[in-house]
Amino acid sequence: MRPSIPVKRLNHLAMVSLAVLAGSVAFAGPSHAASNPALVHFDTVYSSGWSCASSASSVRMNPGDSLTLTWSNPAQQTSGTFVLDGPTGSLDIPMSTVTDGRVALSTLGTYQLDPSRSFGCSLTISVVSEPVDPPAAHDYLQQVAAPASGNCSDVPTYVGHLPRFPIGGWSKSWAWWPNDHRGGPVCTREVEERPDGTIVLIG
Repeated sequence: MRPSIPVKRLNHLAMVSLAVLAGSVAFAGPSHAASNPALVHFDTVYSSGWSCASSASSVRMNPGDSLTLTWSNPAQQTSGTFVLDGPTGSLDIPMSTVTDGRVALSTLGTYQLDPSRSFGCSLTISVVSEPVDPPAAHDYLQQVAAPASGNCSDVPTYVGHLPRFPIGGWSKSWAWWPNDHRGGPVCTREVEERPDGTIVLIG
């Protein structure tokens, strides 16, 4: 399982005091259906056969909630289908290099991506009746150290992604916390939750 990249967060209301919340995303208590993590990204490679690296090996979710799957591959295959086997049979998930697949499962049980039919990718999804703790969603600024390429478009899709959060939208900036607090380039974005529950990028 690929280690997640720590996301540095500034609470929107505390920006004046620059109170940086370092480390992984905080979790709120169970209050509604959830998927944890909310997004799984697959990097696929073809070299006389498909191999796949995943941002997570397993997901826990409550019935009816949605999980987002994204993928990329150097072979530039533009479309395909992942096959998810579970208690209700097989589910085909259309995938693309430019869109994401959203999976909502209502039946309790364990579901499994079949590597032989899913570009080498494997993922276990457990749909459980007990509440799954969702990551909290509030107005805030997200920051992550700039990737090695220096291009913020290369920030992985799963970084900073919480339920209903947009993908991407990172822009380059500077912060004091990278490089043992010596400062350095970061990728940053600010999101806001509207009264209707929609979460949008505002900067």
